[in-house]
This record gives sequence, structure tokens and C-alpha cells, in this order.
Amino acid sequence: MKNTVIAFCAGVVVTLAGVTAYECIEHVDRMPDPSEASIALPLTGYNAPEARVISGTPNFRGTVYATSADGKTISGIWAADGPSTFDWTYVGDEAVYIQEGLAKVTYQGRTFELKPGESAFFHVGTVATWEVPQHVRKSWTVHGANRLVRWWRSVTEAL
Repeated sequence: MKNTVIAFCAGVVVTLAGVTAYECIEHVDRMPDPSEASIALPLTGYNAPEARVISGTPNFRGTVYATSADGKTISGIWAADGPSTFDWTYVGDEAVYIQEGLAKVTYQGRTFELKPGESAFFHVGTVATWEVPQHVRKSWTVHGANRLVRWWRSVTEAL
């Protein structure tokens, strides 16, 4: 019995070491070279399918400037012009940092303003209503939460 437990533990350690080594190699192979100069990434306009306009005609623009090697984390810049109000459904856990302008956000029963220098965090699968009086520009990072994270949140939020 003792030899079986030792063999099992050794197998687990070797497997974890192999998976870690593989992830490390994949990360190094997929990451871009370090920047040697600044790069200008223009914001391109789009109609976001996850947005539902409540009022106004928002002018959405955005760009992605970084993606993790595993594709689970993406960062970018986003801007919207108003006056407009729209619902936004979060397709991943999203952290935002307001660079310019103002947005009044209603999220999970609370309403708050986001101004330059302020940040907020939104969970995957939730919806926020954004009211943009004139203009807002934010940097964002989205991380794709897996099913286990979603399930755990549903359990803990029910308590």
C-alpha cells in the first residue's frame, strides 16, 4: 500500500511538472517581442452585438493592444460618445480604468459614476447600463472566467 501511495504521488508530481513546463514553453513561444518603439493603435468604430441601445446613438470605438499567450486575457482601449444609454453584457470578467470623460453606470442594483482615474470590475455574464452624457474612454482587461468560477460565484452569491 505504501509503495502504491508513493508511486501515485510521484506520478502526480511528474505530471504537474510536465504541464507547468508545457505552459511555460507555450507562453514564451506565443508572446510578442518587447517593444522597441511606441506603436499607435487607432480606435476603429464598430457596432457591438453585446450592446443594446436604450437611448441616443452611441459611437463605439475600440482596439485590442494585448492578448495573453493562452488567449484567456485580452486588454484594450474603448470609447463611446453620447449622449447615449445602453446595456452592456460582460462576456468575461472585466476590469476597467477610465481615462477620459464620464459614465454613469447602473450595475447589480447600484448606480455610480466613473470619472478619469477611477476603476470598476464587472463579472462575466452580468449586465450593466451605461449612461454616457458626452464622451468616455477606458482601458479594459477581460479575463475569460471558466465554468467552475461561474458556478462558485452563483453558489456564494446565493448565501
